[in-house]
Amino acid sequence: MSRKTWDPSSDYRPKDEPIPERVRPQRRKKNTRLWCGGKEGREHQPEIVRHHYYALWAEKDCHWWERWTYANGEKVQRKPDTWSCLHAERCTVCGKYLKVFLPQEECPTWQAQQAEATS
Repeated sequence: MSRKTWDPSSDYRPKDEPIPERVRPQRRKKNTRLWCGGKEGREHQPEIVRHHYYALWAEKDCHWWERWTYANGEKVQRKPDTWSCLHAERCTVCGKYLKVFLPQEECPTWQAQQAEATS
């Protein structure tokens, strides 16, 4: 039995025809972190709640926080005050925390203080 050898001069397709590109299937997993409960296409239903970490400090509420620079255990220079928010944005369906630190514009306490100051 003789074995056939491949002849590089013999090509099975016409010379002017381009070589077809091989399409590979996509092997990565779906990005389900953005969807509620890992179900693709199901949106989160956000709700602003008090973060569970701050439940121990029931008497504390969102507030302006004084910041200082210390040197040798003494206050040296005062920095601009920052808003410290104890709220978070959480999904009502799956319970995932979407935003842990809310900016002051989204904080309900800050909005109430602004409305009180303008009236």
